[in-house]
Amino acid sequence: MPDFTRPFVPKRSVKPQTIPREPKFQPRLMRHISKA
Repeated sequence: MPDFTRPFVPKRSVKPQTIPREPKFQPRLMRHISKA
């Protein structure tokens, strides 16, 4: 998880691109937690 936060910090100027990507990653992580 720390690897994902590192690239997100320097890419703050590209927030518009990270916003649509966040919702796509959240549902995937939730599904993995649900199956666990």
